[in-house]
Amino acid sequence: MWGEQEAWRVSTAHLQATYPARASATLGTHGIYIGRDLSGGAAFVHDPWAAYNAGVAMGANMMILGALGQGKSGLIKRRALRQRLRRDRRVGITDVKDEYGPLMEAVDGESLALYRGGPTRLNPMRPGPDGTVADELMRGVAGAATGRALTPAERAGLDAAVELVTAAAVGENREPTVPELVKLLLAPTAGLTDRVVGESDAEVRKELRELGLALKQLVDGPMSGMFDGPTTAALNWNAPAVRLDLSQVRENLALGVLMVAWMAFLRQAHETRAEECERLGIPVPKTERDNDEAWRPAAIPGIAETWVSEYKLSRSTGTANLLAFHKLSDISAGVADGTAAAKLLDGLFEDTGTIVMFKHKTPEAAHETASRLGHGSTVEQTLMSLRQDQALWQIGPRLWHVHHETTAYERSVTYTDAAMQEHGTTRSPA
Repeated sequence: MWGEQEAWRVSTAHLQATYPARASATLGTHGIYIGRDLSGGAAFVHDPWAAYNAGVAMGANMMILGALGQGKSGLIKRRALRQRLRRDRRVGITDVKDEYGPLMEAVDGESLALYRGGPTRLNPMRPGPDGTVADELMRGVAGAATGRALTPAERAGLDAAVELVTAAAVGENREPTVPELVKLLLAPTAGLTDRVVGESDAEVRKELRELGLALKQLVDGPMSGMFDGPTTAALNWNAPAVRLDLSQVRENLALGVLMVAWMAFLRQAHETRAEECERLGIPVPKTERDNDEAWRPAAIPGIAETWVSEYKLSRSTGTANLLAFHKLSDISAGVADGTAAAKLLDGLFEDTGTIVMFKHKTPEAAHETASRLGHGSTVEQTLMSLRQDQALWQIGPRLWHVHHETTAYERSVTYTDAAMQEHGTTRSPA
């Protein structure tokens, strides 16, 4: 019988032939080198737009999950550095830990620092190329300010107020500002209250006043000097990489608002660049927007919903968004209702084409990720046992176990843990 046969030796090079379906085919060579596919040994190359165009991924957006210190930031930096070799790529980075400075120098990027009471302002109401202000962005800011979902009357009143303030400012050839919006909400005109259908003028004035007070507290408090006036940021938006340094912003509320405002700014810059490229008859460079430490503001109401909106806009603008979290539950932390939280995750995953999973520290986090992506106990166990330089990459329905590789030069640019090491020791970059 077979169980009685003597054992025999064979090399792994020959043994792999007995498992012909074990290793997934690679994604080709169009993209940037990430490392080695541990299932088959081939080079693992990735480009979010190429994966989408090939029909492998559902979109160009990305998500990174993993415990603290497992390599999330290191991967983001290496990808940005390697994309510098391509002239048709741009990267926008949100830096909340002040650790992307060396990368900006390496790629000839530009940086902008925001902090309370500082000289630089980033106006979330700056109109885009079409002369309008993104309603979704201001709803996210208002939701963060109130700490809850907006009522129907608040939502309608806010949209109308944004439209009225923007029209007045554009007519005077200037930027509309949040203080102007606050002033209108605190003292609604008849033209504004008439736009809110289904409630009396008195009820509308009361609800809009509460919204105005919440926005005023945000502008005068944690956001003071950062987005309470016209934009003063002087950046070359066509640089290979641009960075928003938020390392001096301590409040998660302010951090979340600035993150979504920055995403809108990058989208506007990309739309302006696309119009210019179309006029010149040249291809439009693809833009990636990286949000490291996205878990910090995720618990603020309205922030995650704004991310979903930005993800859905990515196809029409040719951009790819990247969000980094510790675990899946971080994303819906700001949604109290379980059904709404599930819908939020569904909306985000619907437009996420690539999910990179680093080591998970708890069985609960591993189970949550594996089950959400349709995997069983094998993937759960793998997520708990991954080495620091390894991750599972899910692109569409396919899964790869990848060993990430870093050159000595890249380590000097992306490694930020040197102060934690004993003399003569090394550790893989996080």
